[in-house]
Amino acid sequence: MKLSLFIADARVRAGLLCVVCGLAAALLLPTLRRAAAPAAVRDPAAALPLPEGGVQSDGFSLRLLQAELAGASGNVLTAPLATAALLHHLADLAAPGAGKDLALPEHLPNTNPLPKVFCGLFAEASLPFSMPPTQAGIMAVDFSGTASEAMHIMAQSVQESTGISPELSIGPDSVLGASPQLVAFLATAIPGPATAFPVELVKEQPFDNANGLQPKVPTLRGSIPARLAHAEDESWLALALPLLPQEGAEGEPLFFCAILPRTPAREFAQQLTPQQLSDIRAALARTPQALTSISLPAVHTNPSPRAVTPLPPLPGLSALTAPGALRRLSPANIPLSSLLVCNAFSLAAPAPRQATALPPAQDAPAASFSRPFIWFVGDLTSPAPPFLFGIIEEL
Repeated sequence: MKLSLFIADARVRAGLLCVVCGLAAALLLPTLRRAAAPAAVRDPAAALPLPEGGVQSDGFSLRLLQAELAGASGNVLTAPLATAALLHHLADLAAPGAGKDLALPEHLPNTNPLPKVFCGLFAEASLPFSMPPTQAGIMAVDFSGTASEAMHIMAQSVQESTGISPELSIGPDSVLGASPQLVAFLATAIPGPATAFPVELVKEQPFDNANGLQPKVPTLRGSIPARLAHAEDESWLALALPLLPQEGAEGEPLFFCAILPRTPAREFAQQLTPQQLSDIRAALARTPQALTSISLPAVHTNPSPRAVTPLPPLPGLSALTAPGALRRLSPANIPLSSLLVCNAFSLAAPAPRQATALPPAQDAPAASFSRPFIWFVGDLTSPAPPFLFGIIEEL
């Protein structure tokens, strides 16, 4: 049995997505061209409009986050670049012309370090396939008869490609639902920060949760090289921490970026416009890196998928979700029953070659993130979607 796993190599200047063999085979994914999505749009007028530039703009990533905010409380996490890879894969399996108006970026950012973006498709083995599943870049799995084996295969595929070890289950109450037919699994593995915090600089500090509680959480407190930018009207403060680069590699650095608004973080994120988000990235990009005293919760993401995460409605989805839209894959009507998002990132995990943070410096600019904030992992100069984009409201 073979599976082609889609890994987005952000360093490739030609903008190609590398397709890595999960269990034996290897293919090459073309450059990102157009988008599709799994959920049917009952009311096309309610679809979220794509901004100019399509999904390669900050608008696409912001709309993903805002759609998640509308349907969930507490912490929210999205994987915009992995979602873009999924949209392209689905469009390749759809009827000719489906989703033709949803252009994806033709180039990925040339970044250093090199995150991995996993996009794997798993289909029910009993489907009448129009082509061999491996030729379509998917794995045929018997979801109904061998649930534990199916979950093991999916988890093993993700682990081999990204180093993430997800815990999966199947059944009426599971994240996959009772009888999945086509399952998309997205995962993103991100290197840690360039600066490590010794134990003596990790303190238990109160965090003002959005629910009114003030738990004490591990907080990174020290001085490190960072970028710090402010809005002219003091409506937000933004911090960019460089991530660990690959030794000897070239490319734009990746950053963990945190945005602390003056107003409540959820309210700020819901009202944020693509231009404002681009302005924040641009402000960080033109700010010189300098020693900065920070107080920041030790952010980490859970490597296990938390729930089924349907994509928000976008223009043209009806063409891709109409009966027989994926007929290049199968003549049967195939709904994309689940979208599992699995991410691995830790702001506090130690790694080789990290510099060491210094004690807080009284004369250095200070940034304290002791209440809800927005964050993303990406570069500061490319319009391509960031790897991770979320909000922290409760710790």
